Amino acid sequence: MVGLVVDGGGMVHAYQRANAICREAARTAGQAIAFTDDGQAALNQSAARQAGKKYLEAQGCADGTVTVSGRTVAVTCRYGYDPTFLPGSYHVTGEGKATAERVR
Repeated sequence: MVGLVVDGGGMVHAYQRANAICREAARTAGQAIAFTDDGQAALNQSAARQAGKKYLEAQGCADGTVTVSGRTVAVTCRYGYDPTFLPGSYHVTGEGKATAERVR
């Protein structure tokens, strides 16, 4: 019973961590903003993907994707969890999104 509680809590924490990493990677990628001639915010897609991937790798989530569509960046990654009591190793998937906005 203790193993289920401890490792279950660890799994929830791993899921929360994966989501936090993805949200932060999306925010980081969303800073690759360029402005169009009419003053609208647009993302430099190549720079945004590179920034997001670099952040994921720095956080130990090298198995992730960064997708840029218009002004929105979507990030997914797999994050590992090694339980204390239960056998095996587990992975959880996190997600995050950010949209570039111009604030005046």
